[in-house]
Amino acid sequence: MIRCADGTTYHGDILVGADGAYSGVRQSLYKRLEKHGKLPLSDGNELNKGFICMVGTTDPLDPAKYPGLDSETANINQIIGNNLYSWSAFSVPGNRICWNAILQLSTVKEASEHKFKNSEWGPETSEPMIKEVRDFLIPFGGTLGDLIDATPRNNISRVFLEDNLSPLDVKEAFEMYKAERYSKVKDQFSASKTNAKLIYGHKFIDQVMRYVAFNFIPQKMLDKGAYKGMDFRPQAIFLPQVPNRGTTPVLPQRVSKRYQEEQAKLGKTPKPFHVLISGAGVGGLMLAILLDKAGIDFSVYERAKSVKPLGAVMSLNAGVFPALEQLGIYEPLQKVSLPITGGFNIYNGDMTKVITLRSSVAEFVGYDHIAFARPDFYDLLIARIPPGKIHFNKKVISTEQNEKEAKITCSDGTSYSGDVLVGADGAYSAVRQGLYKQLQEEKALPPLDAQDLNKGFICMVGTTKELSLADYPGIDSKEASINQILGQGNAYSWSAFTVPGNRICWNVISQLDSLGEEEKKKLKNAEWSSESNDAMIAEVKDFLIPLGGTLGDLINATPRDIVSRVYLEDKMFETWNHGRVALIGDGLGAVTAIQDAIALANSLYDIKSQSYQGVKEALQEFRDERYSKVKDQYEASKLNAKLLYGKTWFEKLLRYAVFNFTPRSVQSKGAYKGMEYRPQAVFLPQVPNRGTAPILPQRVSERYQREMQAATVV
Repeated sequence: MIRCADGTTYHGDILVGADGAYSGVRQSLYKRLEKHGKLPLSDGNELNKGFICMVGTTDPLDPAKYPGLDSETANINQIIGNNLYSWSAFSVPGNRICWNAILQLSTVKEASEHKFKNSEWGPETSEPMIKEVRDFLIPFGGTLGDLIDATPRNNISRVFLEDNLSPLDVKEAFEMYKAERYSKVKDQFSASKTNAKLIYGHKFIDQVMRYVAFNFIPQKMLDKGAYKGMDFRPQAIFLPQVPNRGTTPVLPQRVSKRYQEEQAKLGKTPKPFHVLISGAGVGGLMLAILLDKAGIDFSVYERAKSVKPLGAVMSLNAGVFPALEQLGIYEPLQKVSLPITGGFNIYNGDMTKVITLRSSVAEFVGYDHIAFARPDFYDLLIARIPPGKIHFNKKVISTEQNEKEAKITCSDGTSYSGDVLVGADGAYSAVRQGLYKQLQEEKALPPLDAQDLNKGFICMVGTTKELSLADYPGIDSKEASINQILGQGNAYSWSAFTVPGNRICWNVISQLDSLGEEEKKKLKNAEWSSESNDAMIAEVKDFLIPLGGTLGDLINATPRDIVSRVYLEDKMFETWNHGRVALIGDGLGAVTAIQDAIALANSLYDIKSQSYQGVKEALQEFRDERYSKVKDQYEASKLNAKLLYGKTWFEKLLRYAVFNFTPRSVQSKGAYKGMEYRPQAVFLPQVPNRGTAPILPQRVSERYQREMQAATVV
């Protein structure tokens, strides 16, 4: 019950005090708690009025007197006075300026402080303060007094900025509210106190802190501080959820069982649509980031116990850059990459140059090719996954699916269910094996998919630690040095690529078809551990590299636990999906994996129905979009592998003919072949074509158009 000054009373089940720091509800509640000895000591203290602030908003002003006032972007100005005041002036629509003047009370003498604290809240009592601040200059031109005069007097108000935090306990339903809010408000409270001292403080320590913060804190830390705390973005649990619009991860939203039950009664989804992703490689992480942006719930299950910086050089092209721009990944990726603008150098094993392949793709596609270390890219991706969404040490050993759900079981005995299961766990995917076993039982597996993978090449890779410029002159170049070496008299090819940080990514590749049967058997059956690499390392350590020294020098400069080996398979699978299961990223490189993730996320976002039939149609739509394009990429990849690594007589002849007799115009055209396909996320703003060459039309989402129209109306 509440009783008002006019004698009226009102009753309800819950009373919420939202009437400010000097709340009548708060005072009554605290009085009652104090009477029963339950009021926390800190709540019995008076509020600490750290600052007094006079504020107002002008009537429309003349842009001729205040140039730039009609700009479409806000002009934000904070002024730190050489007195006890700070003041600000912000432009807002309607050619108006919002202004304030702030006085730090702890710097005023007791008598003056008493005068400010006890003054009445009327326009007349603002006059002494107005007189003190009238001549303060503002960046727009003129003085603060000019803005005050352009503000109706009855619209000028003063407020105290208090800094007390109440730990008051609450009961029953309110306990959940306090549990969710108190720690976050406490963090915000501490940050707010620090910010107030930085911006408005006039004590000596405040001024020192401001000088240090504004002059010596790295920009990266300042940027991080600008969005600190914004990972908590609560939404109404009784309304459809809005997806994350930014690039940084956000905390998971609270889920309401009641809302789910009510939606179920209305014939809507009884639970959040959930996607299980097996594998936290490039494809799996990209899909997770995209689903997060689309507002689709997901979980990632990775067999490794922790993140390991495995892998060597990666190179991406315009086929995925627009999508990376949408996700806010392209710009930070450039900072850990080098452009491939100096050509692709090919040498014989004795360091005689075969050819330097050059192509000016940027003018056609709008982007340079870039080279970077795979661990650096992986770090960028994993930082964008919301906390708690990746589960490590989860080796999938079996899968099941029916009309209601898809399910995985892990080696630790745990099992997880969802609406869709995506295998992003490589060519030897447990999800693929489970799916193909099911199809074999149903006699629906294509004969080609039942055949073993053809391991055409075996590849050992690594990335060195930072190297000495004296040992490797030019390693600090702003262009990537790309070098491919064709072995002579052996079964190997190898490469060395420079990446930022004065490091070299290296690999060594053996064509299995060129080995004897016993050697093939030895390599195929080797365990994937550092010891099993020793035999291969012994064979390749004396190979020369154009950057100076030998491949063995680079291997020795690489931590042994991040030297890894992979098979490069050359099989094209026919089966990509069945029921509630889909497969992405099958061994053709990062570009293919990322494009798969984009196409699948688009299909799931535009799913017509979350029923079993709707899921099947969405996954088939994904396969229909990607299959023909991946098949073209597969054929091109096979040809490139033969040209760069092939050791048979025919492959050597093909390499000689292509490198020496193919016209430059044909080589340039081949350099950007396939890049006309650049899928983007249909649920994010589109990135325009940056180049001169035509691109394929983007898919259009009717759902996204409806949502944007609804947002515009609101």
